[in-house]
Amino acid sequence: MYGLGSQRGKRIEDITGMDLRYYYGAMREQRGIKMSTMQTRLHYLSSFWDFLITEELVHSNPVKKVGLIKLEKTIKKPFSAEEMEALRVNCSNLRDRALAEFLYSTGVRVSELVAPNVGDIEMGKQELIVYGKGSKERKTYLTDSAKFYLRRYLQTRKQDGLNNQPLFVTLDQPYDRLTVVGVQYMLRQLGRRAGVKNTHPHRFRRTIVNDLLARGMKIEEVKEFLGHEKLDTTMIYCTIKEKNVQASHRKYA
Repeated sequence: MYGLGSQRGKRIEDITGMDLRYYYGAMREQRGIKMSTMQTRLHYLSSFWDFLITEELVHSNPVKKVGLIKLEKTIKKPFSAEEMEALRVNCSNLRDRALAEFLYSTGVRVSELVAPNVGDIEMGKQELIVYGKGSKERKTYLTDSAKFYLRRYLQTRKQDGLNNQPLFVTLDQPYDRLTVVGVQYMLRQLGRRAGVKNTHPHRFRRTIVNDLLARGMKIEEVKEFLGHEKLDTTMIYCTIKEKNVQASHRKYA
């Protein structure tokens, strides 16, 4: 724990909550570390000290005395309808259009996007099974638009045994499975062409959640759709739009 406290080289059993406050205050001032990063580091430190207590190497956890860190609140916005349309018309090939429609339709995480094979899609029912965090299985669905572009994209792939091939592959031979990094890069490039900032996979997930809620889907159903364990996690995705508040006011006031 070299560097913590006002004196370097202080023994770990002698580190206090004040030392930690001083250390993180200095890191915040000198290196501009975000409060969320500091909170994560404190969480790991607290777990470390709990381990030391279990091993009877120290008697108390100084992290408990630091207190809660007040985080800056940032509203992570979904794509607007105009931004979604800009992204759609700026897709340069069928794969990218199918991928964008698939992300929006299913609300899957990027890791869930790159995992399926072609045979995992039930086109007739417009649904598929994905495996989320902790290998938890859930069903998700394709919109008509996602089904349309996915079918057109797959028709361009003339490989044998297509059902056993990855759903999304690279544009060039040997047509490997598209990776998480590859998807992120593709979407950044798409965002630049479309003039849409912060174009990344998770923003599609946030967008479909807000659109479903705006159309009347219950929050409990959205929770199941996203594969969340807790409703509180789902609530983080919800952005109440001013026009919705205004419409509700006129309806109920």
